[in-house]
Amino acid sequence: MDLQPGQNFSITRQGPATTAIEIALDWQPANTPLTLDSSAFALTAQGKVRGDGDFIFYNQTALSGGGIQRAGDGRTFTVNFTALPPVIERVVIALTIDQGQRRGQSFGQLNQVRAEIRAVGNETPLAVFPLVTKMMPETA
Repeated sequence: MDLQPGQNFSITRQGPATTAIEIALDWQPANTPLTLDSSAFALTAQGKVRGDGDFIFYNQTALSGGGIQRAGDGRTFTVNFTALPPVIERVVIALTIDQGQRRGQSFGQLNQVRAEIRAVGNETPLAVFPLVTKMMPETA
């Protein structure tokens, strides 16, 4: 299933019980080297984080209390549903260009950005999000 910008995707409605997923990110700079940072936000039913511990990034690679882990290269997040605190209902992944505004860089300078969601241990994606970046002025 290819996802479109703004489209939601429910893992729990995809068939057999999936207890853990990987969100694998891929990006390819066109000509200019860009440094991208990935992060995840663990959200409650109100769409909010409970505090700093719900923000997963390069300097805090795991959710406070467990359930989400960021790989060292920042290209993979593992979400273990059985270890997530019960109040966490959604995980949002974000990419930003390190110092993008200062350097005059944007996502339009990438050939592609892609996210694959797959069950841990299974290479077949449950969903794929191919982001069209051509002409995008955004840095986050």
